[in-house]
Amino acid sequence: MKKIITLASACLLAFSLSSCVGQLENPRKGANDFNTFYTNATAEDAEKLIAQAYNTYFGGPEEVQKQNFFEIISDDMACGGGTYSDNANRYRDADELTCQPSDWLFHGPWRGYSLYQAIYVCIYQCNLIIDKIPESNDAEINRIKAEAKFLRALNMFEAMRVWHNPPFADHIYSAEDMLAPNGDPKEMIDWILENFDDAAKVLPALTTKGQQGKIGGRATAAAAKAFYGKAALWYGTQYNDNAYVQKAVAPLKSIIDSKVYDLIPNPADLFRVKSDFCEEYIFERCCAETGSDKALQNDNRQTWRGFREDNMYIPKGFLAYGWAFCNPTQEFVDFMKEHDGEDSPRFKAKLLSYDQLMEMEYSDPTKKGLKPGAIYTNCVGYWNATCLMYNDDLYTGTGGNYYSRANNPIIRYAEVLLMYAEAQLIANNDSDKSGLAALNKVRARAGLAPLASLTQQAVIDERRAELFSECERWFDIIRWKIADKVLADAGKHRYTFMGYKPGTTEYWIDDNEYSKGAGKGWDDKYWELPFGDNQLTANPNLVQHKGW
Repeated sequence: MKKIITLASACLLAFSLSSCVGQLENPRKGANDFNTFYTNATAEDAEKLIAQAYNTYFGGPEEVQKQNFFEIISDDMACGGGTYSDNANRYRDADELTCQPSDWLFHGPWRGYSLYQAIYVCIYQCNLIIDKIPESNDAEINRIKAEAKFLRALNMFEAMRVWHNPPFADHIYSAEDMLAPNGDPKEMIDWILENFDDAAKVLPALTTKGQQGKIGGRATAAAAKAFYGKAALWYGTQYNDNAYVQKAVAPLKSIIDSKVYDLIPNPADLFRVKSDFCEEYIFERCCAETGSDKALQNDNRQTWRGFREDNMYIPKGFLAYGWAFCNPTQEFVDFMKEHDGEDSPRFKAKLLSYDQLMEMEYSDPTKKGLKPGAIYTNCVGYWNATCLMYNDDLYTGTGGNYYSRANNPIIRYAEVLLMYAEAQLIANNDSDKSGLAALNKVRARAGLAPLASLTQQAVIDERRAELFSECERWFDIIRWKIADKVLADAGKHRYTFMGYKPGTTEYWIDDNEYSKGAGKGWDDKYWELPFGDNQLTANPNLVQHKGW
């Protein structure tokens, strides 16, 4: 049975930074005094508080809406949906690089927080735990305070990856702080790394493979070290500061040297229930075993990205429910054919071809593939195999049964190996060849021959192939300064898949009917994404990025 953190509905911290600041520390009638509660918090109280912070970070079942945006705005995935005009959550705008600061991700979705608000709410919840719960000899309270340091650093890092210079929330905001200006990237990254380092010294460390299941979805020392390395590498490459890339080497190497983590044999088993708490997952979104808890668990990516029943027959073993967003682009398919080859186990784990779909077992053998007269929007005859909705992975007893109970990794060992390879290359030209060995380990699992030397292009290609559909490509092409090249023609051309051409097994891809997208290609303003209109209105000290 999976261990999860109890999510406390009675938690005192449902505060949003957009709320009236003067009310933040005012006790409610019938409730404990705000400061007294924290001062006297027991380990049980503290666990409820950190559970709320985890829940804010993971974002509920609609967390995938934010992930979808960063997948679609990259060059690896197309919007999809029911029709070309389906612009749910402004995803087509992301696909065509026609975003606006009023779009839901920046301004606020149709329900819940904007990405900006969610990040700062979680940081606020963590700051309360760190600043208001007194130092203690209680090991559990110390662990929870370390988890709070981990989560607030992780959220601040994610804010920096999106906006580069967002307001710096290193303490509990007062009324004056609510109008904080753009933060200084150097100051913020030093604070982030310090918090990850502090957390790593207190959080539990696994000593043998397979122990994560006993801890559940909570952060470990290795998770803090992995994100320390990731943040240092990101900052060093984003700002061309090799001293920070050097900082990434040691923590990443310590994870590798521990021998506690490894790659699972079959990449197709990733993102399935069978791989929950496997030796490859370092930090994962933990789903409950029972359907009664499903609303706060799975991020719903399988529903958003799964097969769409109204235009295709669904093979046995898969749920007949999905919205068909985030289809692989022709550019990514072509890249994988050249880089991995269609027989590579990694290729098959990432991409499902129409040929494979037609070879699967169906309830009615005469009805398979696309339905008569149907089309598949923004599709080139390949599907995202990492987000399929397997019947074996579904919750039961939840009515529609539209949720997978598979844990989804936030960071896994394969990425640690690739980050270490990149850091080694930049920091010391991989003087001892350990970076090359790390990268070749990832290639070996993919079924590829080892490389004789380590190059930046090798790192770029392996990260693209290995981390497809894990929300990394956009941030990579921005920090590598190649986004203008790979997205030069973004949004100009659309594809529609129509099955096989009559009487053949040749893919029928219509690039005429929907060939003209509204996009005009790359715009330099996308080097930095916009702050939402509502944030700028609320905070006159916040400076918008150039071009927005």
